[in-house]
Amino acid sequence: MKKSKLEFKLRKRDGYPGIITFADFIVDGQSLYDLYAEKFDFVSCLGWGSEEFQNEQISRLILMSKPDFPNGKNSIYICPACADLGCGAVSLFI
Repeated sequence: MKKSKLEFKLRKRDGYPGIITFADFIVDGQSLYDLYAEKFDFVSCLGWGSEEFQNEQISRLILMSKPDFPNGKNSIYICPACADLGCGAVSLFI
């Protein structure tokens, strides 16, 4: 089984509510933002927001806290205006 390489790259998104710098997920050299999130105008859940928000996201993604969806999926790209999953999200099972 091939292991994938996960990297992060800082990206900037200019739109409502302003310029947001976020950490894009790069898997085997391919930006997940470019593949799945840009067309929905979402940004990664990492790299922006308060320190508390970032700690919550990291804890969730390293499986130290519950997933943010009841079916066990975790969001990785979310609405940059409100971070509300009701706006939609790109999510996956970890």
